[in-house]
Amino acid sequence: MDWVLTALRSSTWNDLKMYAGVFLNTLLMPSVENRFLFGEEVVIVVVNALSSIQEEEFPHEEHLLQNLFSCLLYLLESPANMESFAKAGGVQSMIGFIQEEDFGHCYGSAIVALDIAVKACQSASQEFVNEFVTDDSAFDTVFPPSMDMIPLSIMHEEEEIEEHQISLIASLIGGIAKTEKDSLLKKFEENDFRRFTWLMELYKRLLINLVSCRYSEKVEAMTNHLKGKQVCRDNIGNVHESVESPKTAMEECIDSLEKNPDKMMELDGKDKPLRISGCKRRH
Repeated sequence: MDWVLTALRSSTWNDLKMYAGVFLNTLLMPSVENRFLFGEEVVIVVVNALSSIQEEEFPHEEHLLQNLFSCLLYLLESPANMESFAKAGGVQSMIGFIQEEDFGHCYGSAIVALDIAVKACQSASQEFVNEFVTDDSAFDTVFPPSMDMIPLSIMHEEEEIEEHQISLIASLIGGIAKTEKDSLLKKFEENDFRRFTWLMELYKRLLINLVSCRYSEKVEAMTNHLKGKQVCRDNIGNVHESVESPKTAMEECIDSLEKNPDKMMELDGKDKPLRISGCKRRH
């Protein structure tokens, strides 16, 4: 482990540093124990390595960034590591990545790391609030007027980024003084209230998803029930079957539903189970 930290601390960007990042990510990925065990020292090394990337270019930069951000997100699962993240300047480093156009592909990872730390760590939350109080441009880059202005992220989907942005807004509102909230609200009024429009569109989309999840089980049960009815119809319409065969199939279908009421659907919202009416014999 010592050689990994030594390589990541080095000011020289070379293949050894690349391999160290990959190796550390490999150690953290499958092991929750390692994420807690490595602790403060490793978090500081990773944050410093990420910060130094912003200062110079080097080959395979994008690949190393992915590995280091992956390591950071694993390490932030430990509350103790979040404190180290804040002390090492992690909040400022993440905002720096967000503001730097050349690292647009890291926008999502920086937003996620910020949100994880700010929600659970008081010192990180305070650092986050201070950045917005002292730097007006920070708000515009972290919360642009439109999601169309956010570059594509390598590691995170747009919907995931939006969820973390909403969480960061909530943390920001909860952390600033009352007098500063007026300034924050004015930020949402800029650009023809486009941020408010974005929030409302996001709210409607989340509401639709919630309703869809709520009824997904009912839809699945109805689908299975209709498939069962189709099997019965197929048996009835088969001229090669005896009269008793479709009758038996239908009776078995009815018995199955009555013995398993959890498979029945509520059709009228009054908890009335679905019943299959009698089936006339075809001649």
